[in-house]
Amino acid sequence: MPINDEITSLTDPTVALDPPPGGGSPPPPATTPSATEPPAQAAAAADATTARPVGVSAIRKRAIAAEARVEDLAKELRQTRQSLEDAQREINNQQRTAAIDAALIEADAIDLETTRLLAKAADDERDNKSDPRIIVTDLKRRKPFLFRSQPSSAASAMSATATDDSTASIQAAAEAAAGGDRNALMRFLRLRRQL
Repeated sequence: MPINDEITSLTDPTVALDPPPGGGSPPPPATTPSATEPPAQAAAAADATTARPVGVSAIRKRAIAAEARVEDLAKELRQTRQSLEDAQREINNQQRTAAIDAALIEADAIDLETTRLLAKAADDERDNKSDPRIIVTDLKRRKPFLFRSQPSSAASAMSATATDDSTASIQAAAEAAAGGDRNALMRFLRLRRQL
């Protein structure tokens, strides 16, 4: 009998391996010892033919327990895979949020939490496939009041000239104030306060 058939017969509950207690078919007839066999071998042969198969029910119980264990392990594996997928989704979500935060900080957002919520909502509308910098740029275009305004290059050039002029004015007022003129001292203090 092939091994697979033996396993099937052991695990199939419809196959009766053990004879029912108190009845059933009689054991096979014992062979009579021949004259040429020694008495010890003849006794062992007689015991082997009349003895009931030992451990068949134990094998069946172990097979059933093994099947239950396999089912438990398969269930545990499915749960582990599900928790792994959940953890991977959470990691991806955290990485996406970090990328959006970096883009918002780079764009100089005033309120990071509010702009993050708006950027994540826009990102969800785009199925989380857009570049976070594009999302933030779009948000900055639509809602510029959420971001600090960047001074233009012309304004910074003008402020540098104004600073140079005011520094010269303060120096002139300081020299005049050093002469003891009260009006020159007041002018010096006003100019200094304005800077």
